[in-house]
Amino acid sequence: MKKNKIIGLLSLGLLTISLASCEISDITEFLIDSTKTETGNVSTQEDETENEEDIVDVKDQIEDEDTKDDSTDEEKDTTTPAIEDDVTSIDNKYQLLALSLYQYEEDYETLYGYQALGNDTRYGKLMQDVYETFYEDAHNFLASDEDYEIYETSSFNYIVIGEYEYTKSKYTDVIASAWITFIEENPLYYFTYTGYTVETEGSGSNTTYKFLFLGGTDFAKAEDRYKANEYVLDMINDFNSEYQALESYDDYSVAKMIHDYICNKIKYAYDNSGNASEEYWAHNILGVAYYSEGVCECYAETYLLLSYLTDLNCLIVLGSSSGGGHVWNYVEVDGIWYGVDATWDDGDTISYNYFLVSTYIMAEAHQANSNYSYGIDYQVTLPTLSQSSYDTSLDKVSTYKPSYPTIVFPIVYPSRRHM
Repeated sequence: MKKNKIIGLLSLGLLTISLASCEISDITEFLIDSTKTETGNVSTQEDETENEEDIVDVKDQIEDEDTKDDSTDEEKDTTTPAIEDDVTSIDNKYQLLALSLYQYEEDYETLYGYQALGNDTRYGKLMQDVYETFYEDAHNFLASDEDYEIYETSSFNYIVIGEYEYTKSKYTDVIASAWITFIEENPLYYFTYTGYTVETEGSGSNTTYKFLFLGGTDFAKAEDRYKANEYVLDMINDFNSEYQALESYDDYSVAKMIHDYICNKIKYAYDNSGNASEEYWAHNILGVAYYSEGVCECYAETYLLLSYLTDLNCLIVLGSSSGGGHVWNYVEVDGIWYGVDATWDDGDTISYNYFLVSTYIMAEAHQANSNYSYGIDYQVTLPTLSQSSYDTSLDKVSTYKPSYPTIVFPIVYPSRRHM
């Protein structure tokens, strides 16, 4: 079943089936609505068992679209065999590529963090509303063919992807909890900035607040986002070529394959002083997709994205180690949750000291953030890990603890008053 799913996702035939019955006047509206179906429309398709030879490389199709920009409408209908009828109306390469990437993004309503936010008895509804708003903003940004304005301050520069308006300052930390859950749970949105700011207007009881969802200035230009999207799609296609070669698609084999794929693709990213790199790409999936280096967030975010592609249940865990910030994964194998720290397993050779390990091994040097206080250090309630590792021999020895530097978690920037 896992193999059929990823094949189906890679086939542009799904785009034809999904779009054949709708008239597209606004592609971003369709893209948002399409996430409401089960797992990106895969379960609603008429043909879920395409043969491997039917796979069409998405990037090749997009490049074909670029060559037809100067052709007539009639020529487009006859020279695009992989995309039929209504799909040819999507002649914007940015939107077509984004549509391809959306095939790999889970419906947010199925994601663990979104559901966990709703279990909060005080602010669950508010936090889910924030999550939904930012999810929609990120979708629109990924598909946009417009350049975004860069805002410059004395301390940092940023672009605004979206905003959430509210009337009581006490909600800022609650909204930040939903924001950090959203950006860590949606690795496809690599452009999210590791920080936020709040804009205020008015005074006293008439004050209104806007929590600004920020993006990195590297992606202010549409063309730069397009290039980054190409890198991500190349990584997905590369991963798929190795995935198809697996002899078994049981949970353990898939979890190990993802672990090894990431460790083989990158090395840990240091700055010139030997600290964890603060380069933007080192903290997201572009570290694997293009730069071949990354810090713990890169390892964990990529593990999560590739798990989405294969139906492997996986979570991001925010916390600390050695007194500083650290990020890792929880992975479910055969109905049991284990800890995975691909960062710590990556070295001159790949180790498995932190692959599918017990709660006791993780507790020796990993401290997950709690859900007791709201803010950027918020962590949704996590599932209980197994009391024994998948490889029980690991529980009988003292686990090696590598000396990787820690990272700095998202920064809260001062509020700014709207003039």
